[in-house]
Amino acid sequence: MAFAVQSTPPDPSGLFTTVVERYGSLPVYEAIGAAVFDEAQAHLAARDQEPNKTGFPKQHFWEQIARGTRQEVDSNGVTLVFPYPMRAKVLGATIKPVKGKYLTIPAIAAAYGKRAGEFDGLQFAIVDGVGPALVTEGPEAMVVYRLVRQAVLPADPNALPPSGRLLDSAVRAIREIPL
Repeated sequence: MAFAVQSTPPDPSGLFTTVVERYGSLPVYEAIGAAVFDEAQAHLAARDQEPNKTGFPKQHFWEQIARGTRQEVDSNGVTLVFPYPMRAKVLGATIKPVKGKYLTIPAIAAAYGKRAGEFDGLQFAIVDGVGPALVTEGPEAMVVYRLVRQAVLPADPNALPPSGRLLDSAVRAIREIPL
């Protein structure tokens, strides 16, 4: 499943219409598509350079989104198609467990990007100030995962490139087409 964003550039100067009349819409949209795709890739690469908010090792989420992003071009326009996880970043989401009662939220860096089943000896406990958790065994028990019934992800206003940058890329691509 994918998440798509589509737009048609405004044409107050008539340049878009002039170029389309001369070359047809498909080659024009191909040029726009390439420019907008490159802008989106640059944005995602920049996002991937940002530090992890929790300080945990990076999982390169934005790099994975960039690799899975594609453009679809036809005579009606350009569509950027992002991998499905981008939808949660753009719109926000409530994530609930599919199996079991809880989601596991890493509490330590070693747990980040791993499933609870990859750790030996974790035990369920109710921990003061944390609530339900999976902890290590022993007298010095350490919380490895917090357990929650759902996670609410807020929309990330910076998930997509600013529309002005995408529009500027589209306009530059149109202006580079010889008349």
